[in-house]
Amino acid sequence: MIKNGNFCLINSIEYEFSSDMKGNCKIRTIDKSKIDESFTDKYNCGIFTKKVNRSDIQEIYSCNTIAKIGNVSVHVDKELDNSYLVGTGSPEVAKQLGLHMVDKYYYEGEIPKKDAIISIEKTEIY
Repeated sequence: MIKNGNFCLINSIEYEFSSDMKGNCKIRTIDKSKIDESFTDKYNCGIFTKKVNRSDIQEIYSCNTIAKIGNVSVHVDKELDNSYLVGTGSPEVAKQLGLHMVDKYYYEGEIPKKDAIISIEKTEIY
């Protein structure tokens, strides 16, 4: 499972987390089993959001999915059928893995699943 972004726990349930420019804490999910009538689907697209109090949140953390291929590590953007879409800002790593430049300082490409060891780095935010 690829897991990138900011998350939080409320009542031991994990939600995606964000905050706005006013400092409001917002949670979102696509899992209907995690919602109640206080969530809204503003754009009717299946993404349910809710503004919450900071005091309701048990933990806020960031997750980053990493693939280790041989002696290098790269960021995993997406899981495909038989491969992972990975990226790096390192030209040396990109050259070693055969990744292609997609932006001025970023390289992407597909790596076969059998060649990658996947891990999720979790960093506590609050």
